[in-house]
Amino acid sequence: MVRFTTQKRGSVWLFFMLTFAFTWAVFLLASAASRVNLLPPFPESPTILIAYVATYSPTIVAFLLTFAYAGKRGVKQLISRAFGRRALIEKKIWYLPTIFLWPAISGLALILTIPFGGSMPETSLFFQPLFIPLVFLVSLLSAPMAEEFGWRGYALDRLQARWNALFSSLILGIIWGGWHLPSYLVSGTSQFQNLQKYGMIELVFFFMAIIATSILFTWVYNNTKGSLLIMIIFHTFTNFSLALFPQQLQIGALPIARLVYVILVWIVAIVMLNILGSHKLMRAQ
Repeated sequence: MVRFTTQKRGSVWLFFMLTFAFTWAVFLLASAASRVNLLPPFPESPTILIAYVATYSPTIVAFLLTFAYAGKRGVKQLISRAFGRRALIEKKIWYLPTIFLWPAISGLALILTIPFGGSMPETSLFFQPLFIPLVFLVSLLSAPMAEEFGWRGYALDRLQARWNALFSSLILGIIWGGWHLPSYLVSGTSQFQNLQKYGMIELVFFFMAIIATSILFTWVYNNTKGSLLIMIIFHTFTNFSLALFPQQLQIGALPIARLVYVILVWIVAIVMLNILGSHKLMRAQ
């Protein structure tokens, strides 16, 4: 498990509180403004740009608190974990799960829906190869850059300083999921549309997936010595793989493709826990 000199300075709960407050306030104010025609509805500009800024709240709050508790030295240290020497990993084999795990899970989930009538959706990037670089870039600059300095770079170390890797991952996964809820409440977002289409099962599947995902993120994080560069890449491929292999098959009111995806993510998470144990999610050194 990784330990950094500034990790015990600053409350993780203050980080969560400020991150939630900033995100929810911006989303709800933008939504209210669009309802009274002060701003256009989502996802039109500039409303979508305001929401985009709100998604950067984990990173913004992480840097503010790091500066408050550790000054410029702490900020430089946090940045170096993504873009400095300490971001580079000694065991290059970890680039394999970082890059290929999520495409493998998403692709297998799509294959397993074929007996139920599933097929490659027309929205897949495989049918629009010219958009692949653009979608990858958007995937990189959105959630990974917006979130990883906060969730893993700031919060996870502080959680693991008190609890084991599994319990820390469960706490962070639940909070991470709850942080996304405003996007389900604002009309015009894809999350809102999915909620309207599938009902509460959409939220159930989302939370099940993100909690298991949190476990896998901790697994990679701890085994790459807290490299935020690796976490940014890992998060990028998490989202990018869903653009490659959209999970859209629905049987009745049940989004069967989403269910298969959730099951596969949990299978991988449980396998890693059984092999490595819940304490550190890594082999004994």
